[in-house]
Amino acid sequence: MLRLLLTTHNDAIYFSRLPIPFGSEKIEDFNRHIGVYAFTRNALIDFSKLERSKLEIIESLEGIRIIENSKKIRMISTSFHGLSIDTPEDLIKAKKFNLSND
Repeated sequence: MLRLLLTTHNDAIYFSRLPIPFGSEKIEDFNRHIGVYAFTRNALIDFSKLERSKLEIIESLEGIRIIENSKKIRMISTSFHGLSIDTPEDLIKAKKFNLSND
């Protein structure tokens, strides 16, 4: 499950696969991140030219590259709770779920 911190204007501050802020373990303590990004053509071209940062590589989350380059990611709230696929085990669970819902 991906977690994120937000500004008061709903811009992303940080993404992580670990609990953030430190010590927040319960689901109601943090925001879950569903990674659907919308780029303008120019923003996507600019993003593709940015170097991967050390934090992006450590967390394995491309959104960090945008934040570290002083760009904004505006977040919206949703009640949707999709399947998180963050590990090989999650993928196996999702495939089983998909097969059982055909």
